[in-house]
Amino acid sequence: MQIKIHQRKSDKNNTEIYKNAIEFFANELIPKSKQEKLKISLIIKNYKNDDYGEVSQISRNNYKIRINKN
Repeated sequence: MQIKIHQRKSDKNNTEIYKNAIEFFANELIPKSKQEKLKISLIIKNYKNDDYGEVSQISRNNYKIRINKN
């Protein structure tokens, strides 16, 4: 599994926590055989509205997760 974490003006000390959370949920939700090809980009950003975030499927095994840093 390939994990990329993008944070702007956010606490970089939380990077390991984000990575551990992604790995935990992947282990709970996705069979091990499919995790090897999985690519996840996590983007921490400010939203101007009350959105918590969103998930987009870029391709079959590639996902982009955006979450509100607040």
